Amino acid sequence: MKMETKRMALPKPENSNCNNSRTSLSKLLIPLFKELELSGQAYCVCGNYMELPYHTDNDVDIWAENPSVVLQLIKIICTDLLYDIYLNNANATGINLFICLCGKGCDEIIHLDILKECRWFSILPLVRSETIKNNRRRYENFYIANTTVETAMHLMYPLAHFGKVTPKYYAGIRDEAKCANFWEIIEEGWGSNFSRKINSAVRNGHWNILERIFAADKANLFLHSLSKIRFAEFRSWLYFLIYNVKRLIKPTGLFIAFIGPDGCGKTTIQTNLDQFFKNGFTKGKIKTFYWRPFLLPRIQSLLPGKKNTSGKTADEEPAERLALRKTGWSLRIIHCIKLFYYWVDYSLGRAKYQGAWSRGGVVCFDRYWEDLYVFPERFGLCVPQWLVEFLGLFVPKPDIIFYLNVKPAVLIDRKPELPLDELVKQTEQYKRLCQRHKNFISVDGEQSRENVLAEVINKCLKTMSKRYQ
Repeated sequence: MKMETKRMALPKPENSNCNNSRTSLSKLLIPLFKELELSGQAYCVCGNYMELPYHTDNDVDIWAENPSVVLQLIKIICTDLLYDIYLNNANATGINLFICLCGKGCDEIIHLDILKECRWFSILPLVRSETIKNNRRRYENFYIANTTVETAMHLMYPLAHFGKVTPKYYAGIRDEAKCANFWEIIEEGWGSNFSRKINSAVRNGHWNILERIFAADKANLFLHSLSKIRFAEFRSWLYFLIYNVKRLIKPTGLFIAFIGPDGCGKTTIQTNLDQFFKNGFTKGKIKTFYWRPFLLPRIQSLLPGKKNTSGKTADEEPAERLALRKTGWSLRIIHCIKLFYYWVDYSLGRAKYQGAWSRGGVVCFDRYWEDLYVFPERFGLCVPQWLVEFLGLFVPKPDIIFYLNVKPAVLIDRKPELPLDELVKQTEQYKRLCQRHKNFISVDGEQSRENVLAEVINKCLKTMSKRYQ
């Protein structure tokens, strides 16, 4: 059970008015809690509930006896409030939801985890649904998990998955270790023998000893949990496997790329999207690349002879780029072979990011295959456009390719590396690509950085939201 993440207010453009984040969260949670009680659905908030339903510094983790019913209620409420679900990432223990309010230049994200049970490896029970249901209490106008069961999850989940206890929970675990009910929950998940082994270490705060005991007994604990699996857990795990296969075809995450001439601001925008990536998608599922996946090594490293120790490559020497167009036909054949090598890397390199893309993460490229179509010389190639276009038919397609549209005169002012006529030619080619392909979006790169970021984020959220409309 994930107990810590964050929600965020995204960058907003100049002169924009944004709804108060406390109001937006409460508009969703207050009717949700009310409808859950009216429908007789058992639920409770797990952790970080002190300022709910108005505010939280973390995601809202909600245990529910029937997560699918909660999801349907959330969909209805979001429709009424004009909120959009842009990421619905199911797992074997529940549903991971990201919701946004799309306004004029201001996007706000709310992250809800709807969980049915606390499990190990998505199938092995740690704290059962019935235990959570029977250990709830009233807080304000909604239900929260009993401190004892919540603390037991704080101990068992990170220990099972990471082999460590989270330091911020040390004090709470030691306090609850005095309670008999706490040890009953540990015994239910891992048996009485292991409970007795760790009792002293937990009570005295000897966390290193506890972690060593767990590491030594991990295999036995796995078998113990495996022997307690019921049909319901096996069924949800089987559905999850089928769902994972479907996500290979229709990923739930986001795959984007930024293209354009030097100086249009690709790297700057990608760098400043880090906070959005971190808090707007599944935790730990962020993959960023420059140009290609680099599953295959650099060609130079495969060739015999003296290596380039200067650190400079063909795409870093502006004066040498245009000169490549005078390359003879014999060398052009070699360049075509190099292009095929890069194509293989793009095709097979999907293995490096498919997991993140499929599982609610984000994949972002600074430059992509289309930059080879416009200006292959930047990457040390002199190849025909038709060959680049043909091979590109078999390259993985991003959900969105952002072209940062900047006038040639501005480009040459930012980076005076290429002549003006060359920049004019390149910008025209990028514009034609935008007109030909549906997944291309042109963004005015001459706006302030804040406005470009807000527009890019808005487009990402709207594109993803359409999947659930």
